[in-house]
Amino acid sequence: MSEESPGIPLADVLRAANELVSAGLIEDYALGGALAAIYYVEPFTTYDADIVFVATDKTLSTRFCWKIFCDGIN
Repeated sequence: MSEESPGIPLADVLRAANELVSAGLIEDYALGGALAAIYYVEPFTTYDADIVFVATDKTLSTRFCWKIFCDGIN
């Protein structure tokens, strides 16, 4: 039986984060939570991506960044 993961594929999340950097909206980002832990422990399944970022504009809201992640930069 195959298990289908819900949500957005990790590659798309990372692509969106890199697009935010390229667009100059964030300076940099880092993965946190379970994805970061996998570096140190045996791999396991996780269905979320915790991303910490440094916004170039300190008034940039998290809600706005989330919208960009979901809708893309156009």
